[in-house]
Amino acid sequence: MVVAYESRSRHTAEAANRIAAAFETYRAQVGMVPLGSLAPERLVATDLLVIGTWVEGLVLAAVGPAKAAMAAIERLPRLAGMPVGIFCTNFNPGGTLKTLQSVIEARDGQVIETAAFGRWRPVTPRSFADGCSWSFRSVGPAR
Repeated sequence: MVVAYESRSRHTAEAANRIAAAFETYRAQVGMVPLGSLAPERLVATDLLVIGTWVEGLVLAAVGPAKAAMAAIERLPRLAGMPVGIFCTNFNPGGTLKTLQSVIEARDGQVIETAAFGRWRPVTPRSFADGCSWSFRSVGPAR
């Protein structure tokens, strides 16, 4: 599996590291990569993709996924039903997760778990990994 992230101030990278560590407790082989550096050929051998981004925009309005994350996702090849977990880091994600889900589904990815991490959010990287793992077992790898 691959955990790909777009991070501006290291918060998203730290969340990605914690998510990867949680998956490793399942004995998963986890690769981590900045989202902008994710090579299409790396997805060939991947059965689960996790994508994370920071939230760009004003504090309470006009927020969404970082523009760099959106551009990187647009460059990905078709995901052919690949299970994808998505997360963002911000105390007020607005429509970030819905936007990410729409873009992933437009690339034929199957979003199996979503989470927003922030100071006042109870979701933890471990619970996100647990949700992804359970959903992945339910849907299986892409065909």
